[in-house]
Amino acid sequence: MGYSFDEIGITAGDILAGIDGLRTGYHTARGRSKKVFMIDYRDGYLWDLKPVLRAAETISGKKLYPNFTSDRYRKDLSKAGFSYLVFKEARVRCLGVSGFDPEEVADEHDVFFADGRVGENCFEYPAALPLERCEQIPFGYEFKVGRFHQAWERRGVKSRKIKDHLGLICKGCGLDAVARFGHDNAMSCMDLHHVKPVAEMPVQGRSYHSEDFVVLCATCHRLIQKLKSPNDIEGLRNLVDCGV
Repeated sequence: MGYSFDEIGITAGDILAGIDGLRTGYHTARGRSKKVFMIDYRDGYLWDLKPVLRAAETISGKKLYPNFTSDRYRKDLSKAGFSYLVFKEARVRCLGVSGFDPEEVADEHDVFFADGRVGENCFEYPAALPLERCEQIPFGYEFKVGRFHQAWERRGVKSRKIKDHLGLICKGCGLDAVARFGHDNAMSCMDLHHVKPVAEMPVQGRSYHSEDFVVLCATCHRLIQKLKSPNDIEGLRNLVDCGV
């Protein structure tokens, strides 16, 4: 059992295999680093470092240091040719494990490039579409990023923009979240719900617009999942009114 990738025998190929294991769903994410996210140099996507290394350990059979912290292997990542991102605030993020929320990249961070450069708040996802095509799409683009999940990435837009456009009033129960909680709290606690089934989205992706979503409170968002159709807003309102 070694302390560095060289001592352990972990290679860049092992790490990429760990990413692919998480990407396809063959390996379940174990542990979260909360701060350190590596960049897959094949496509530019972020992955939480700790689940990737745990998956690489399982696939390769090469044992990492027990209960390692993310900081332990940061220098080894650079030596293996990977750049990585360190957030200033430690918190659980969905990035690279349970989906992608572009808003999370807006949190303060430093990027440590494999060539030794360091940048502040400069990470950007690779473009999903040519710039001229993105400019023709009012709200953005989304596409599937894994085999066995419902994670979709939205390009060129933050969910805040759609929420602001639609308003922060629940379409199910009528909760006026701004009046009740204030704008900032309302923005974080109200959900965007797809009125088009995620399962029916084409694998190659599609453009999307504000009318593809409705704003719901967390309770109504869960209730509408129990209905046969994801766009049955009237059915949701009847369910809420009846108190079933």
